[in-house]
Amino acid sequence: MKEDSIQSSNFSFRAASNDIDKVDLLIFEIGHGVKDLTGLDYFTSLRVLNYLYSDETIDEPIKLDVSKHTKLEELRCWNLSELTLGEKPNLTSLDCMGSQLTTLDVSTAPELKWLDCRNNQLTELNLSNNPKIEILYCDVR
Repeated sequence: MKEDSIQSSNFSFRAASNDIDKVDLLIFEIGHGVKDLTGLDYFTSLRVLNYLYSDETIDEPIKLDVSKHTKLEELRCWNLSELTLGEKPNLTSLDCMGSQLTTLDVSTAPELKWLDCRNNQLTELNLSNNPKIEILYCDVR
């Protein structure tokens, strides 16, 4: 079975080439030196993405674009400078706390029930199409 490697800065994904589009769960903690998550787009079936960083290894915030991951149901992503969601018809949980986001638009996630966007630099939060929100943790400045 041929194995593909998708590398980004000091971070890499490895999976059998015919299995990359079948992966529906990615959970990882980032260490030093990661500048981007190039290659994440190959994982087209993701339902759960947990991208976290440890307190000891706080790198420069990164930009995260998950607009191509339309099947996402849960997204945990910390230490971001920018988050591009795109259409998220199945997203029910979003945790983007501890980032440097100034705006957050979750109006494209109508099923969203749980949102934690604390410890950002938010000046704008769009919840205009989120009637199912049950839990909201936020500190807008």
